[in-house]
Amino acid sequence: MTLNKRSARDIVDALRNGTVPRAGLHEYAVGLERHMEVIADQLNRVSEGRGEVKFVRGEYGAGKTFLTHLLLETALKKGFVVSNVVISKDTPLHKLDEVYHEIVTNLSTPREKTTALQGLLDRWTHRIEETLIRNEDMNEDDPRLERRTAEEIEERLATIAPEHSSFASVLRAYYQAQVRDDYALAQQLLGWLSGEKNVAASVVRRAAGVKGKIAHTMVFAFIRILAEISRQAGRAGFVVVLDEVETITRVTTGAMREHRASKMSARSSTPWMKGNCPAATSSSPEPRISSITAVESKDSSPCMSVSGSKIRTTRSRTIVRRR
Repeated sequence: MTLNKRSARDIVDALRNGTVPRAGLHEYAVGLERHMEVIADQLNRVSEGRGEVKFVRGEYGAGKTFLTHLLLETALKKGFVVSNVVISKDTPLHKLDEVYHEIVTNLSTPREKTTALQGLLDRWTHRIEETLIRNEDMNEDDPRLERRTAEEIEERLATIAPEHSSFASVLRAYYQAQVRDDYALAQQLLGWLSGEKNVAASVVRRAAGVKGKIAHTMVFAFIRILAEISRQAGRAGFVVVLDEVETITRVTTGAMREHRASKMSARSSTPWMKGNCPAATSSSPEPRISSITAVESKDSSPCMSVSGSKIRTTRSRTIVRRR
């Protein structure tokens, strides 16, 4: 193998610090051929419009994080949009709105290695404009183009998550702000789409007619939207890695009980809680599972249930049982 001096130094420095290098993992990955064959097969299935979920488990220091980073590097090379989220006390798995914020904040594409949401959305809306110009006999200066593009944004997203139109409304307002060179407003709306907490609610309400922040009941629908936008923007699909999932065992029973009680009323009105996903039945999930890789597409639901004896995904029927 041949490495340039800079890449080699980055790898050595990362290993010296006890961390996984950000790039170049293929250069020294050994003994993972069987794992990568399975991962490559799953990525191919996702690129065809399917949804996949993979659980990775192993003892401390077995190389779980290395494998998931190798997956992300492979997915980027194949043209996927990817995101890596480390579950922790600051980003607990049961607070879906915070997990969503980390997913979006850590988005990467083959062209943009960090904070890639804006580039992804701009690429998607540009493709919509190109399609309208080609099919409706318009040019870039046509005054109808902005109106038709905004309408097309809402029409496309309405087919993915009709129960959550707020994403489409804010994205439409973001596009219009971009066209009118109102970059301050565009950044505020982009912040809302990213799940940021410090976005002025009055600004979003005035521009898009949307009240409040992104709630945990919206998260799965918004992930489906991002997955479909990725595909329509010409990417192969959307890959999300959740690392250090075993930290869920450090959440106290009291904290989980309080959280479930505070969300109980909202659950009754959430589509994925109406029989499609089993509810959590225990606060002591499988302790040896430390990474979950969720590969999402339009036609699959990332619903997941956790119990003391098993962790199960409802669509892929992937089951991991305690031994």
